[in-house]
Amino acid sequence: MIPNTDPSPGFDQVLDSDEKILWIEKPLKLPYLAAGFGVFFICFFLLGGFLLYHNASQQAPVLGVYLMGVAVMVFSTFEFIQRRLYVRHICYAYTNKRILMRHGFRGKKIKVIEFENVVEITVDINSIERYYGAGSIKLFTGEISYSDAGTPEKMYVDLEAIIDPYVVFHNLKNVMSDFKATQYELAQIPAF
Repeated sequence: MIPNTDPSPGFDQVLDSDEKILWIEKPLKLPYLAAGFGVFFICFFLLGGFLLYHNASQQAPVLGVYLMGVAVMVFSTFEFIQRRLYVRHICYAYTNKRILMRHGFRGKKIKVIEFENVVEITVDINSIERYYGAGSIKLFTGEISYSDAGTPEKMYVDLEAIIDPYVVFHNLKNVMSDFKATQYELAQIPAF
């Protein structure tokens, strides 16, 4: 049940004495990196198409469009570089009590998501992940952000580019259901 295990995933410091890691995995490198580079390619092709259109139509190019396209390409390049540096240090796990995520480049950060805080869990597979037999699990913990227009949007925590996402999804749902059922039963016991 514990594939792709790292000899020292760094989760030992945050585990309770009665807690056991049931699954641990690192993201697949190429699908994880490709997610950060997709915007670059979109901007590259749009900017190239814009240049071809202006050359073919003999119109004067619009400097603002070029600058905006270059700015987005630079931003997405930084996103790719950041993902390239982080991919070695990312590790996902779940225990019989919670979900753990390790990430960071210089300092290792561990994010803990308690099962009782997870409201929704979904599987999302893009075309690159599908080719590699991977996918992402999205966890909604009730956090909401608001756009400039004031419309609420769900904020998800992603376990990106993991192998067999549906198997992990079903196993995680079962563990979470068992945990929540146990917590409910404990809450029904009268206190003396």
